[in-house]
Amino acid sequence: MKQLSSANWRPNQGGWAALAILIGVCSCSSGTTGNGAGMGGSSGSLAGVSGAGSAGSIAGASGSLALAGSGGTPSGAGDPGSGGSGGSSDNGGSGGDRPGSGAGTSGGGATGLACASHDINIVATTVSGIITVNGAAITEQSKGVGSLALVNAAGDRADLGSIPGGSYSALVAPGTYDVYYSGESGSNIPILNHVKLRSGIVVGASPLSLDIDIPATTVATTVTLNGAALPNSTTSSNGFLELRKGSGELARLADVTGGTQSWLIVPGTYDLYYSVYSRSAATLPTNTSAKLRSGVVVGTSTLALQIDVPVTTVSVSATVAGAALTGVDNPSTLFTLKNDAGDSAQLTRTSTTGASSGPVVPGTYDLYYSPDASGPGLPKNTSSKLMGGIVVGSSPLSLQVDLPAVQISGKITSNGAATSGFGSTDILSLSNAAGDKIALSPSTDGSFSALVIPGTYDVVYDSTRDIVPGAPVNTATKLRKGLVVDKSSSVFDIDVPISTVSGNITLNGKVVGLGASGVGYVSLRNADGGQVTLSGIRNGSYSRGVVPGTYDVYYGLSSVGTSMPINRQAVLQKGIVVGPLSSIIVDIDVPAVTVSGTVTVNGSVISDPTTAGLARLTLSGLGGDDGELALIPSQSSDPAELAKGAYTALVIPGAYELYYSVYRSGPKLPGNGKLDLGCFNVP
Repeated sequence: MKQLSSANWRPNQGGWAALAILIGVCSCSSGTTGNGAGMGGSSGSLAGVSGAGSAGSIAGASGSLALAGSGGTPSGAGDPGSGGSGGSSDNGGSGGDRPGSGAGTSGGGATGLACASHDINIVATTVSGIITVNGAAITEQSKGVGSLALVNAAGDRADLGSIPGGSYSALVAPGTYDVYYSGESGSNIPILNHVKLRSGIVVGASPLSLDIDIPATTVATTVTLNGAALPNSTTSSNGFLELRKGSGELARLADVTGGTQSWLIVPGTYDLYYSVYSRSAATLPTNTSAKLRSGVVVGTSTLALQIDVPVTTVSVSATVAGAALTGVDNPSTLFTLKNDAGDSAQLTRTSTTGASSGPVVPGTYDLYYSPDASGPGLPKNTSSKLMGGIVVGSSPLSLQVDLPAVQISGKITSNGAATSGFGSTDILSLSNAAGDKIALSPSTDGSFSALVIPGTYDVVYDSTRDIVPGAPVNTATKLRKGLVVDKSSSVFDIDVPISTVSGNITLNGKVVGLGASGVGYVSLRNADGGQVTLSGIRNGSYSRGVVPGTYDVYYGLSSVGTSMPINRQAVLQKGIVVGPLSSIIVDIDVPAVTVSGTVTVNGSVISDPTTAGLARLTLSGLGGDDGELALIPSQSSDPAELAKGAYTALVIPGAYELYYSVYRSGPKLPGNGKLDLGCFNVP
């Protein structure tokens, strides 16, 4: 984004100085800026000498207002000094205004990047060509179903064409892209693939002919498990092997079954991974992403791979605070092995005493207590790390784990007074930064008791699922931070403080009314992610119980309508302090302006939604705010406006980035899914 910079003031060569006054610019990416206003030419020489004045040479900063460059001073009969160079924004520097013996030469005009006009033209180029696999076209669906796309570094993707089909033609916005192939099914193409084929494809202003051949090499695999053959299977196994490289590139290699399998793979250098869909036969590892081998090279010649999936049984015997577990019937999983690479392997409970075991690919893991259901005598934690650096080798491994749980207890009060409103709810919990969570579930008298693994937690109040009359309506709001739970601090009470926030809600200073089109709401949010929905703005006023704290006021659209601003997460006010045991008034006005204009593609209006497809223009602002500005074709009910490609939207003032994305492809619409059209200002 461009930033404001201070003005530069520099003396000319014995002549006039020029001053660049920089004004605020749009929040968008920009080219390199100049260093100040255009300088005037220096003065001519003494009388009778025809020395020429020097031309101004320094351009004004991009997006700024440049003052006029001065021409040569009229001290002699020299040639005229040149005018100052033009500024590089919309307001270029003017021509020289202090001639030597003649008029100064006019300064150049502005050429800098400006924010998008509210009349929006989307430029696109035709990209077309032939699609082949190993030089042959795929024309039958049984032989292949896949697709090709252009993807750029910013994440924009433009679909080109599909398989089956021998040729394609697509509209694409100019830019530099990589070509990606994705295969779904078929006997003659690489399937379950997503790989990059080519890099640095430049789409310019002229039509581009781009023939794409998808190279495919046969890779024959034989899979064993710990060196032993697997039974043949006519159905797909829960375990599979996959080749991966780069960022998100992958290719399905084989199912983990017996016999020899042959798959087509796009050539490249890959790493080999084993994964499982879900719990499978007891013999297959439960790992979700285990790296087996690095540097597997697939060339242009048929490759035969012998792949062994190593597996070791890991068993866990568990106690809780030194006592044996009994009657553990509900959870099927108590323990999970995880590593930093993102792999995990669940261990299945094998007895009512909590004993667990599972087949695991050898490696180094951390052991987590992560029950998939609650059970009597078990800690209520959902994801607690118990041990680190567990090395699983080729020999069976047995682990003895004691869950160091303590029984916590206390009472829940509201503004210091006893309450029964929180009974039988999950409105209160303990959580930590690692993602562990313990629901407290108080009884009807407000008391709670839970078995918890010691640690440091935050007390979180969340009324998302349970609304208690008279209680705060906050969600994900921390009541207390850094609560230490151990044997010496297991009894504590939790107070839920309540303050009242009320006020009027207006749109541009006026009450909207219940009959207004669309639904927008206002909310409070704090720095920790806590939130309070106050009211829909059509209600005109609100009164809510709120946990004390410091909040920002947000507006968000929940149902599209012509009376509501399009923004979904716009900050209206900052730093609203809600004190304890207080009642404050916060009147909220939602400012909005009508933004209107036209949308064209390559200068032409797209007017027929039945054949042209459908696309949208969205605005993206600070803090994750966004909103749908317009649809293409226009959705206007006025035939005259429809013919112009007109749009109208209510928008909260601010600096935005404008994006185009295709929703339903059509021959007249660019296929881009996240095209950045530049900055878009709503004053």
